[in-house]
Amino acid sequence: SSRMGRDKAFLKFGEKTIVENLTSLLISLFEETFVIVREKTKFESLNLGPAKIYEDFITGRGPLAGIYTALSYSKNPACAVFTCDMPLIDSSFVGELVEFWEEDFDVLAIENGEGRLEPFPGVYSRSSRHLMRLLLDRNEASMHRFLEASVVKKLILQEKRIRILTNMNTIEDYDTVLKEKEEHFGGIGA
Repeated sequence: SSRMGRDKAFLKFGEKTIVENLTSLLISLFEETFVIVREKTKFESLNLGPAKIYEDFITGRGPLAGIYTALSYSKNPACAVFTCDMPLIDSSFVGELVEFWEEDFDVLAIENGEGRLEPFPGVYSRSSRHLMRLLLDRNEASMHRFLEASVVKKLILQEKRIRILTNMNTIEDYDTVLKEKEEHFGGIGA
C-alpha cells in the first residue's frame, strides 16, 4: 500500500471496504475463508463474517509468506488466493479459476498479455507450502521466484475477461476502478 499512501484493504467500495466485499464473495463460495494480514487488530472491527483472520507466520516477507500462512492453516488440498487490490473479481471468475485447477500442479497462474505469469489471483496446492518455506528460509520471498521453481498450470484469459484483474496501486487506479465498476458492472454493491 506504499504507493497508495494508505492500506488498500480499507478503501471504500460502496457501503463496505474492499476487503469486506471480497471476503463476503469468497465466504459465499468456499467452505473456509482466511484473511491473512500483518496486524490482526486492524481488521477485527470489520464485518468479515465467518472468515478467520490470521497474522503472517513470517513477517515482512510479502505475499509469499501470506500464502504460506494460509496454506499452513488450510484443511483443503488447495487454496484460491486473491489480493484486496483487485476489487472487480466476481463469482463467475472465481468459478472459472477453480474449475481450471488440477491437483498435479503446484499452482494455477494467469498468463498476462505479455506472456508473463501473474501470481494473483491463483490457486495454490497445499503441498506447495514446503517449497514456499524453503524459499522463505533462503530469503527468496519473490512470488516470481516461487513461480519459476513450481509446476505451473497456465490460464490464459480472453481479452474481455482481463479487465476483471485490474488492480489498484495509486489513488488514480482506485478512481479508475470505481468508474469501471459503475460503467461495466452496474454500480457498486453494498
